[in-house]
Amino acid sequence: MSALDEEALSHIRRTVRLVGLLSAAEAAGLVPLPARQLHTVGYFADALAPVWGLRILDAHVLKLQGGPTSPLLQADLDRLVGMGVVTVSEVRHAEDADGLWRLDGDYSLNWDFARPILDKANSFDRFAVELEFLREVVFALSGLGAVGIVSAGTLDASYGDAMVGPKGMVDLAGDATESNPTARVAIRFRELLQPEIELSDAEMVHLYVRELYNRLGAA
Repeated sequence: MSALDEEALSHIRRTVRLVGLLSAAEAAGLVPLPARQLHTVGYFADALAPVWGLRILDAHVLKLQGGPTSPLLQADLDRLVGMGVVTVSEVRHAEDADGLWRLDGDYSLNWDFARPILDKANSFDRFAVELEFLREVVFALSGLGAVGIVSAGTLDASYGDAMVGPKGMVDLAGDATESNPTARVAIRFRELLQPEIELSDAEMVHLYVRELYNRLGAA
C-alpha cells in the first residue's frame, strides 16, 4: 500500500470513529456532546483500542488540566462540521483550566449524512467491529455522567503518568502487551481472573471504567 493510500485509509478510519462515537453517545443519551467530553471519549477509544486488538488512531494527546486534548480529533471534527455530517450548537469562546482560550461547542450527528456512513461502515467486518467497540466504550463511560467523563480522563492510568508533565504529550503507541498503561490494566483484569473466569473484551473495558468510577468516588 502506498503512503497516499495509507493516509486515505487513516482518514476514513478516523471519520468512522468520530461518527461512531457520536452515534453511540446519542444512543447513551449524551448528545449534544460538549467538545471537552468528546475529546475525552475519543482519548479512551484510543487508549483502550488494544484491548480489542484494534489500531490506535491518535497515539499522541496533549495533557491539559481540563483533560485530554487532541488537535487531530478537533481537525477531523471541524472537517465533518464543514461537510454537514456533524452539527454544532452553543458555539462559544471558553477559557480552559490552563488559561487557554478556545472555540467550544456541543456536537451531534446530522443523520441525513451520518446514517449512510454508518450503514456502509457496518457492511465491512473491520469497521463493524470498530463500531461495536465504540459503543461499549461510550456506554461504559456514560455511567460516569457528563462531568465524570472528563474527571475520569484525568485519573486514567496513561493520562495520570507522573512522568508526563502539564502540557506534555501522552504517548499511547504500542501493542496490546507493551502499550499504554490503560490497556495493560484492562488486560490485567482478564489475567487475574483466569482460568476461573474468561472475560470478554467488552467486560475488560467495563471493568476498567468501573475502576475509574471507584477512584472518582474515593477522590
